Amino acid sequence: MSNLSRRSWLVVVGSTMGLMVGVSPIILQTVGIFMISLGDEFGWSRTEVSGAKSLGGLFAAGAVILVGYAIDRFGLRRVMIPLIVLFGLALMAMSQVPNSLVAFYVLFIITYCLAAAQNVPPYIKAVSAWFDNRRGLAIGLSISGIGIGTAIVPSYTQFLIDNFGWRAAYVGLGVLVLAVGIPCWLFLVREPTATERAELNAAAEGPGAPSADSGDGRSDIDRDLAPGLTRAEAVRTRQFWILVLATIVASLAINGALAHLIPMLRDGGMTAEEAAAVLIPVGIASLLARPLAGFLVDRFHGPTVAAIQQVLPIAAFISIAAGGHFPVLGAVILGLVIGIEIDVTSFLTTRYFGLAHFGTIYSIVFAVFTVGSSAGALTFAMSFDFSGSYVPIFVIVSAGLVVTSVGFLFLGPYTFPVKGKKNKSANLAEVDR
Repeated sequence: MSNLSRRSWLVVVGSTMGLMVGVSPIILQTVGIFMISLGDEFGWSRTEVSGAKSLGGLFAAGAVILVGYAIDRFGLRRVMIPLIVLFGLALMAMSQVPNSLVAFYVLFIITYCLAAAQNVPPYIKAVSAWFDNRRGLAIGLSISGIGIGTAIVPSYTQFLIDNFGWRAAYVGLGVLVLAVGIPCWLFLVREPTATERAELNAAAEGPGAPSADSGDGRSDIDRDLAPGLTRAEAVRTRQFWILVLATIVASLAINGALAHLIPMLRDGGMTAEEAAAVLIPVGIASLLARPLAGFLVDRFHGPTVAAIQQVLPIAAFISIAAGGHFPVLGAVILGLVIGIEIDVTSFLTTRYFGLAHFGTIYSIVFAVFTVGSSAGALTFAMSFDFSGSYVPIFVIVSAGLVVTSVGFLFLGPYTFPVKGKKNKSANLAEVDR
Protein backbone atom coordinates (compact mmCIF):
# COMPACT_ATOMS: atom_id res chain seq x y z
CA MET A 1 0.00 0.00 0.00
CA SER A 2 1.43 3.40 -1.01
CA ASN A 3 1.80 6.23 1.48
CA LEU A 4 -0.95 8.14 -0.33
CA SER A 5 -3.34 5.19 -0.16
CA ARG A 6 -2.51 4.67 3.51
CA ARG A 7 -3.16 8.35 4.18
CA SER A 8 -6.53 8.09 2.41
CA TRP A 9 -7.71 5.19 4.54
CA LEU A 10 -6.54 6.93 7.71
CA VAL A 11 -9.01 9.69 6.88
CA VAL A 12 -11.75 7.04 6.72
CA VAL A 13 -10.65 5.62 10.09
CA GLY A 14 -10.65 9.09 11.62
CA SER A 15 -14.06 9.89 10.15
CA THR A 16 -15.53 6.65 11.48
CA MET A 17 -14.17 7.41 14.95
CA GLY A 18 -15.33 11.02 14.78
CA LEU A 19 -18.89 10.07 13.87
CA MET A 20 -18.97 7.59 16.76
CA VAL A 21 -19.25 10.72 18.94
CA GLY A 22 -21.40 12.60 16.46
CA VAL A 23 -24.73 14.29 16.98
CA SER A 24 -26.82 11.13 16.62
CA PRO A 25 -25.09 8.96 19.26
CA ILE A 26 -24.35 11.83 21.66
CA ILE A 27 -27.53 13.91 21.40
CA LEU A 28 -30.36 12.04 19.72
CA GLN A 29 -29.77 8.59 21.21
CA THR A 30 -29.37 9.84 24.80
CA VAL A 31 -32.43 12.07 25.13
CA GLY A 32 -34.57 9.15 26.23
CA ILE A 33 -31.94 8.05 28.74
CA PHE A 34 -31.88 11.46 30.46
CA MET A 35 -35.68 11.78 30.24
CA ILE A 36 -36.47 9.77 33.38
CA SER A 37 -33.70 11.33 35.48
CA LEU A 38 -34.75 14.87 34.58
CA GLY A 39 -38.37 14.01 35.26
CA ASP A 40 -37.55 12.52 38.66
CA GLU A 41 -35.53 15.55 39.75
CA PHE A 42 -37.56 18.41 38.28
CA GLY A 43 -40.99 16.86 37.74
CA TRP A 44 -40.93 17.48 33.99
CA SER A 45 -43.08 15.26 31.81
CA ARG A 46 -41.59 13.16 29.06
CA THR A 47 -43.35 15.32 26.51
CA GLU A 48 -41.70 18.42 27.95
CA VAL A 49 -38.24 16.87 27.86
CA SER A 50 -38.60 15.37 24.38
CA GLY A 51 -39.91 18.70 23.11
CA ALA A 52 -36.36 20.06 23.38
CA LYS A 53 -35.25 17.52 20.78
CA SER A 54 -38.00 18.44 18.32
CA LEU A 55 -37.51 22.19 18.70
CA GLY A 56 -33.75 21.85 18.73
CA GLY A 57 -33.87 19.93 15.45
CA LEU A 58 -35.27 22.98 13.67
CA PHE A 59 -32.46 25.22 14.92
CA ALA A 60 -29.88 22.51 14.22
CA ALA A 61 -31.00 22.33 10.59
CA GLY A 62 -30.02 25.98 10.18
CA ALA A 63 -26.74 25.37 12.01
CA VAL A 64 -25.87 22.55 9.60
CA ILE A 65 -26.16 24.99 6.69
CA LEU A 66 -23.94 27.55 8.45
CA VAL A 67 -21.30 24.92 9.18
CA GLY A 68 -21.42 23.77 5.56
CA TYR A 69 -20.77 27.32 4.35
CA ALA A 70 -17.97 27.81 6.90
CA ILE A 71 -16.04 24.65 5.96
CA ASP A 72 -16.15 25.65 2.30
CA ARG A 73 -15.05 29.20 3.13
CA PHE A 74 -12.40 28.61 5.78
CA GLY A 75 -11.41 24.95 5.49
CA LEU A 76 -12.30 21.91 7.56
CA ARG A 77 -9.84 21.99 10.45
CA ARG A 78 -10.18 25.72 11.10
CA VAL A 79 -13.90 25.25 11.63
CA MET A 80 -14.16 21.76 13.07
CA ILE A 81 -11.62 21.89 15.90
CA PRO A 82 -13.01 25.04 17.59
CA LEU A 83 -16.62 23.86 17.17
CA ILE A 84 -15.91 20.41 18.60
CA VAL A 85 -14.29 22.06 21.63
CA LEU A 86 -17.37 24.26 22.09
CA PHE A 87 -19.67 21.25 21.64
CA GLY A 88 -17.82 19.32 24.34
CA LEU A 89 -17.96 22.29 26.71
CA ALA A 90 -21.67 22.81 25.99
CA LEU A 91 -22.35 19.19 26.95
CA MET A 92 -20.53 19.75 30.21
CA ALA A 93 -22.59 22.92 30.78
CA MET A 94 -25.74 20.79 30.52
CA SER A 95 -24.75 19.32 33.88
CA GLN A 96 -25.61 22.69 35.45
CA VAL A 97 -29.22 22.81 34.26
CA PRO A 98 -31.37 24.45 36.97
CA ASN A 99 -35.02 23.69 37.74
CA SER A 100 -36.17 25.72 34.76
CA LEU A 101 -37.59 24.16 31.62
CA VAL A 102 -36.78 27.33 29.66
CA ALA A 103 -33.13 27.15 30.74
CA PHE A 104 -33.02 23.47 29.79
CA TYR A 105 -34.44 24.24 26.32
CA VAL A 106 -31.95 27.08 25.76
CA LEU A 107 -28.93 25.01 26.79
CA PHE A 108 -30.12 21.99 24.81
CA ILE A 109 -30.70 24.04 21.64
CA ILE A 110 -27.25 25.68 21.92
CA THR A 111 -25.65 22.27 22.39
CA TYR A 112 -27.63 20.77 19.50
CA CYS A 113 -26.58 23.61 17.19
CA LEU A 114 -22.89 23.26 18.12
CA ALA A 115 -23.24 19.54 17.46
CA ALA A 116 -23.87 20.42 13.80
CA ALA A 117 -20.09 20.29 13.38
CA GLN A 118 -20.16 16.66 14.53
CA ASN A 119 -22.50 15.66 11.76
CA VAL A 120 -22.12 13.90 8.44
CA PRO A 121 -21.29 16.75 5.95
CA PRO A 122 -17.78 17.73 7.16
CA TYR A 123 -16.61 14.12 7.29
CA ILE A 124 -18.02 13.30 3.86
CA LYS A 125 -16.32 16.38 2.43
CA ALA A 126 -12.98 15.18 3.81
CA VAL A 127 -13.38 11.57 2.69
CA SER A 128 -14.65 12.45 -0.79
CA ALA A 129 -11.57 14.58 -1.46
CA TRP A 130 -9.34 11.52 -0.97
CA PHE A 131 -11.40 8.98 -2.91
CA ASP A 132 -12.80 8.83 -6.41
CA ASN A 133 -13.11 5.27 -7.72
CA ARG A 134 -13.99 3.79 -4.31
CA ARG A 135 -15.70 6.86 -2.92
CA GLY A 136 -18.98 5.08 -2.16
CA LEU A 137 -17.31 2.42 -0.04
CA ALA A 138 -15.20 5.01 1.79
CA ILE A 139 -18.30 7.07 2.58
CA GLY A 140 -20.20 3.99 3.75
CA LEU A 141 -17.43 2.88 6.08
CA SER A 142 -17.12 6.38 7.51
CA ILE A 143 -20.82 6.77 8.23
CA SER A 144 -20.86 3.35 9.89
CA GLY A 145 -19.30 5.19 12.83
CA ILE A 146 -22.80 6.47 13.62
CA GLY A 147 -24.03 2.91 14.07
CA ILE A 148 -21.05 1.95 16.22
CA GLY A 149 -21.55 5.02 18.39
CA THR A 150 -25.26 4.29 18.71
CA ALA A 151 -24.37 0.84 20.05
CA ILE A 152 -21.79 2.15 22.55
CA VAL A 153 -22.70 5.66 23.71
CA PRO A 154 -26.14 4.95 25.25
CA SER A 155 -24.67 2.16 27.40
CA TYR A 156 -21.80 4.44 28.44
CA THR A 157 -24.31 7.15 29.35
CA GLN A 158 -26.51 4.80 31.35
CA PHE A 159 -23.46 3.54 33.25
CA LEU A 160 -22.55 7.10 34.24
CA ILE A 161 -26.11 7.90 35.32
CA ASP A 162 -26.41 4.72 37.39
CA ASN A 163 -23.10 5.25 39.17
CA PHE A 164 -22.59 9.02 39.29
CA GLY A 165 -25.89 10.70 38.39
CA TRP A 166 -27.22 12.46 35.30
CA ARG A 167 -25.16 15.61 35.83
CA ALA A 168 -21.92 13.64 35.79
CA ALA A 169 -23.19 11.81 32.70
CA TYR A 170 -23.36 15.08 30.74
CA VAL A 171 -19.81 15.87 31.82
CA GLY A 172 -18.76 12.38 30.75
CA LEU A 173 -20.31 12.88 27.32
CA GLY A 174 -18.43 16.17 26.91
CA VAL A 175 -15.17 14.51 27.85
CA LEU A 176 -15.86 11.69 25.39
CA VAL A 177 -16.44 14.15 22.53
CA LEU A 178 -13.21 16.01 23.29
CA ALA A 179 -11.15 12.85 23.86
CA VAL A 180 -12.24 11.23 20.58
CA GLY A 181 -13.23 14.09 18.29
CA ILE A 182 -10.26 16.43 18.69
CA PRO A 183 -7.50 13.81 18.09
CA CYS A 184 -9.35 12.66 14.96
CA TRP A 185 -9.07 16.12 13.43
CA LEU A 186 -5.57 16.80 14.73
CA PHE A 187 -3.99 13.58 13.47
CA LEU A 188 -6.27 11.71 11.04
CA VAL A 189 -8.94 13.73 9.23
CA ARG A 190 -7.90 16.47 6.83
CA GLU A 191 -8.21 17.50 3.22
CA PRO A 192 -5.40 16.60 0.82
CA THR A 193 -2.78 19.21 0.07
CA ALA A 194 -2.42 20.55 -3.48
CA THR A 195 0.43 18.12 -4.13
CA GLU A 196 -1.51 15.16 -2.73
CA ARG A 197 -4.58 16.08 -4.75
CA ALA A 198 -2.49 16.27 -7.91
CA GLU A 199 -1.09 12.80 -7.17
CA LEU A 200 -4.58 11.46 -6.50
CA ASN A 201 -5.84 12.90 -9.77
CA ALA A 202 -2.89 11.47 -11.69
CA ALA A 203 -3.46 8.03 -10.15
CA ALA A 204 -7.16 8.19 -11.00
CA GLU A 205 -6.53 9.25 -14.60
CA GLY A 206 -4.05 6.41 -15.09
CA PRO A 207 -0.87 6.26 -17.16
CA GLY A 208 -0.40 9.14 -19.54
CA ALA A 209 -2.32 11.62 -17.41
CA PRO A 210 -0.90 15.14 -17.26
CA SER A 211 1.58 15.75 -14.51
CA ALA A 212 1.07 18.25 -11.76
CA ASP A 213 3.41 20.64 -13.59
CA SER A 214 1.90 21.70 -16.91
CA GLY A 215 4.66 24.11 -17.88
CA ASP A 216 2.82 27.37 -17.25
CA GLY A 217 4.04 27.87 -13.72
CA ARG A 218 0.80 26.54 -12.23
CA SER A 219 -0.09 22.95 -11.45
CA ASP A 220 -3.30 21.34 -12.69
CA ILE A 221 -4.46 21.25 -9.11
CA ASP A 222 -3.96 25.01 -8.74
CA ARG A 223 -6.16 25.62 -11.78
CA ASP A 224 -8.81 23.12 -10.76
CA LEU A 225 -8.31 22.48 -7.07
CA ALA A 226 -11.74 21.00 -6.44
CA PRO A 227 -14.07 21.13 -9.44
CA GLY A 228 -17.72 21.65 -8.70
CA LEU A 229 -20.80 23.82 -9.04
CA THR A 230 -21.51 26.80 -6.84
CA ARG A 231 -24.60 26.79 -4.66
CA ALA A 232 -26.35 29.17 -7.06
CA GLU A 233 -25.58 26.86 -9.98
CA ALA A 234 -26.64 23.76 -8.06
CA VAL A 235 -30.06 25.07 -7.05
CA ARG A 236 -30.85 25.77 -10.71
CA THR A 237 -30.49 22.10 -11.63
CA ARG A 238 -33.25 19.52 -11.59
CA GLN A 239 -30.84 17.13 -9.86
CA PHE A 240 -30.72 19.33 -6.77
CA TRP A 241 -34.48 19.50 -6.35
CA ILE A 242 -34.93 15.79 -7.02
CA LEU A 243 -32.45 15.06 -4.22
CA VAL A 244 -34.08 17.56 -1.85
CA LEU A 245 -37.61 16.24 -2.43
CA ALA A 246 -36.54 12.60 -2.23
CA THR A 247 -34.57 13.28 0.95
CA ILE A 248 -37.38 14.92 2.88
CA VAL A 249 -39.92 12.26 1.83
CA ALA A 250 -37.60 9.38 2.76
CA SER A 251 -36.48 11.01 6.00
CA LEU A 252 -40.05 11.65 7.12
CA ALA A 253 -41.17 8.14 6.17
CA ILE A 254 -38.25 6.16 7.60
CA ASN A 255 -37.54 8.17 10.74
CA GLY A 256 -41.23 8.55 11.49
CA ALA A 257 -41.72 4.79 11.25
CA LEU A 258 -38.63 4.06 13.36
CA ALA A 259 -39.75 6.52 16.04
CA HIS A 260 -43.01 4.58 16.35
CA LEU A 261 -41.55 1.14 15.77
CA ILE A 262 -41.98 -0.10 19.34
CA PRO A 263 -45.63 1.05 19.56
CA MET A 264 -46.28 -0.55 16.16
CA LEU A 265 -44.83 -3.85 17.30
CA ARG A 266 -46.76 -3.66 20.57
CA ASP A 267 -49.97 -2.98 18.63
CA GLY A 268 -49.20 -6.11 16.62
CA GLY A 269 -49.26 -8.23 19.76
CA MET A 270 -45.63 -8.26 20.91
CA THR A 271 -44.71 -7.81 24.54
CA ALA A 272 -42.50 -4.87 25.53
CA GLU A 273 -39.51 -7.21 25.88
CA GLU A 274 -40.08 -8.81 22.47
CA ALA A 275 -40.46 -5.43 20.79
CA ALA A 276 -37.26 -4.11 22.39
CA ALA A 277 -35.38 -7.22 21.26
CA VAL A 278 -36.28 -6.42 17.63
CA LEU A 279 -34.11 -3.31 17.87
CA ILE A 280 -31.00 -5.52 17.94
CA PRO A 281 -31.36 -6.86 14.36
CA VAL A 282 -32.52 -3.39 13.27
CA GLY A 283 -29.26 -1.89 14.54
CA ILE A 284 -27.19 -4.64 12.93
CA ALA A 285 -28.99 -4.14 9.61
CA SER A 286 -28.36 -0.39 9.75
CA LEU A 287 -24.66 -0.92 10.46
CA LEU A 288 -24.14 -3.46 7.67
CA ALA A 289 -26.16 -1.45 5.15
CA ARG A 290 -23.74 1.48 5.09
CA PRO A 291 -20.70 -0.24 3.57
CA LEU A 292 -23.11 -2.28 1.41
CA ALA A 293 -24.57 0.94 0.01
CA GLY A 294 -21.09 2.21 -0.74
CA PHE A 295 -20.21 -1.03 -2.50
CA LEU A 296 -23.33 -0.81 -4.66
CA VAL A 297 -22.98 2.82 -5.78
CA ASP A 298 -19.34 2.20 -6.70
CA ARG A 299 -20.39 -0.61 -9.04
CA PHE A 300 -23.79 0.46 -10.34
CA HIS A 301 -25.27 3.76 -11.43
CA GLY A 302 -26.15 5.61 -8.24
CA PRO A 303 -29.63 6.80 -9.28
CA THR A 304 -30.68 3.20 -9.94
CA VAL A 305 -29.54 2.17 -6.46
CA ALA A 306 -31.31 5.22 -5.02
CA ALA A 307 -34.55 4.44 -6.85
CA ILE A 308 -34.64 0.90 -5.42
CA GLN A 309 -33.72 2.11 -1.93
CA GLN A 310 -36.51 4.70 -2.06
CA VAL A 311 -39.30 2.13 -2.42
CA LEU A 312 -37.95 -0.43 0.07
CA PRO A 313 -39.77 1.20 3.02
CA ILE A 314 -43.06 0.32 1.33
CA ALA A 315 -42.22 -3.37 1.79
CA ALA A 316 -41.54 -2.59 5.46
CA PHE A 317 -44.91 -0.86 5.87
CA ILE A 318 -46.75 -3.79 4.27
CA SER A 319 -44.92 -6.25 6.54
CA ILE A 320 -45.73 -4.25 9.67
CA ALA A 321 -49.39 -3.86 8.71
CA ALA A 322 -49.67 -7.60 7.95
CA GLY A 323 -49.04 -8.54 11.60
CA GLY A 324 -47.95 -11.97 12.78
CA HIS A 325 -44.20 -12.48 12.38
CA PHE A 326 -43.94 -10.14 9.39
CA PRO A 327 -43.40 -6.93 11.45
CA VAL A 328 -39.94 -8.18 12.40
CA LEU A 329 -39.03 -8.37 8.71
CA GLY A 330 -40.42 -4.88 8.22
CA ALA A 331 -38.36 -3.54 11.11
CA VAL A 332 -35.17 -5.03 9.67
CA ILE A 333 -35.96 -3.50 6.25
CA LEU A 334 -36.31 -0.09 7.92
CA GLY A 335 -32.91 -0.62 9.53
CA LEU A 336 -31.39 -1.42 6.15
CA VAL A 337 -32.93 1.60 4.46
CA ILE A 338 -31.93 4.14 7.13
CA GLY A 339 -28.39 2.81 6.76
CA ILE A 340 -28.44 3.21 2.99
CA GLU A 341 -30.21 6.53 2.50
CA ILE A 342 -27.64 9.00 3.86
CA ASP A 343 -24.76 7.22 2.14
CA VAL A 344 -26.41 7.22 -1.27
CA THR A 345 -27.54 10.84 -1.02
CA SER A 346 -24.09 12.09 -0.01
CA PHE A 347 -22.47 10.09 -2.81
CA LEU A 348 -24.88 11.47 -5.42
CA THR A 349 -24.20 15.01 -4.19
CA THR A 350 -20.48 14.59 -4.89
CA ARG A 351 -21.14 13.19 -8.36
CA TYR A 352 -23.67 15.78 -9.53
CA PHE A 353 -22.32 18.92 -7.85
CA GLY A 354 -18.63 18.19 -7.28
CA LEU A 355 -16.51 19.08 -4.26
CA ALA A 356 -15.72 22.78 -4.66
CA HIS A 357 -18.81 23.84 -2.68
CA PHE A 358 -19.84 20.46 -1.34
CA GLY A 359 -20.16 21.66 2.25
CA THR A 360 -22.60 24.42 1.33
CA ILE A 361 -24.67 22.31 -1.08
CA TYR A 362 -24.84 19.07 0.90
CA SER A 363 -25.54 20.90 4.14
CA ILE A 364 -28.79 22.14 2.59
CA VAL A 365 -29.76 18.60 1.61
CA PHE A 366 -28.79 17.32 5.06
CA ALA A 367 -30.72 20.12 6.77
CA VAL A 368 -33.78 18.96 4.84
CA PHE A 369 -33.09 15.45 6.14
CA THR A 370 -32.96 16.83 9.69
CA VAL A 371 -36.28 18.64 9.28
CA GLY A 372 -37.89 15.53 7.81
CA SER A 373 -36.58 13.45 10.68
CA SER A 374 -38.00 15.87 13.24
CA ALA A 375 -41.38 16.03 11.48
CA GLY A 376 -41.65 12.27 10.93
CA ALA A 377 -42.42 11.27 14.49
CA LEU A 378 -45.09 13.97 14.81
CA THR A 379 -46.69 13.08 11.46
CA PHE A 380 -46.98 9.39 12.33
CA ALA A 381 -48.34 10.28 15.77
CA MET A 382 -51.02 12.50 14.24
CA SER A 383 -52.07 9.69 11.90
CA PHE A 384 -52.54 7.32 14.83
CA ASP A 385 -54.28 9.88 17.05
CA PHE A 386 -56.80 10.87 14.37
CA SER A 387 -57.50 7.48 12.82
CA GLY A 388 -56.40 4.98 15.46
CA SER A 389 -54.07 3.41 12.90
CA TYR A 390 -50.80 3.98 11.09
CA VAL A 391 -52.25 2.75 7.80
CA PRO A 392 -53.26 6.23 6.49
CA ILE A 393 -49.74 7.61 6.90
CA PHE A 394 -48.32 4.41 5.39
CA VAL A 395 -50.40 5.03 2.26
CA ILE A 396 -49.52 8.72 2.02
CA VAL A 397 -45.75 8.36 2.42
CA SER A 398 -45.71 5.29 0.16
CA ALA A 399 -47.17 7.39 -2.65
CA GLY A 400 -44.49 10.00 -2.06
CA LEU A 401 -41.77 7.34 -2.08
CA VAL A 402 -42.96 5.97 -5.43
CA VAL A 403 -42.98 9.43 -7.02
CA THR A 404 -39.51 10.33 -5.74
CA SER A 405 -38.17 6.89 -6.71
CA VAL A 406 -39.15 7.62 -10.31
CA GLY A 407 -37.55 11.04 -9.92
CA PHE A 408 -34.17 9.44 -9.24
CA LEU A 409 -34.30 7.85 -12.69
CA PHE A 410 -34.33 11.35 -14.22
CA LEU A 411 -31.07 12.45 -12.57
CA GLY A 412 -29.15 11.52 -15.72
CA PRO A 413 -25.41 10.87 -16.14
CA TYR A 414 -23.00 12.08 -13.47
CA THR A 415 -21.76 15.63 -13.93
CA PHE A 416 -18.52 14.68 -12.17
CA PRO A 417 -17.95 10.99 -12.99
CA VAL A 418 -15.07 8.83 -11.81
CA LYS A 419 -11.85 10.16 -13.33
CA GLY A 420 -10.61 8.16 -16.27
CA LYS A 421 -14.13 7.00 -17.18
CA LYS A 422 -15.84 8.64 -20.11
CA ASN A 423 -19.18 10.29 -19.57
CA LYS A 424 -20.03 11.85 -22.91
CA SER A 425 -23.47 12.99 -21.86
CA ALA A 426 -22.41 15.05 -18.90
CA ASN A 427 -19.96 17.86 -18.52
CA LEU A 428 -19.94 21.04 -16.56
CA ALA A 429 -20.81 23.20 -19.52
CA GLU A 430 -23.92 21.18 -20.23
CA VAL A 431 -25.38 20.89 -16.74
CA ASP A 432 -29.16 20.84 -16.90
CA ARG A 433 -30.24 24.07 -15.32
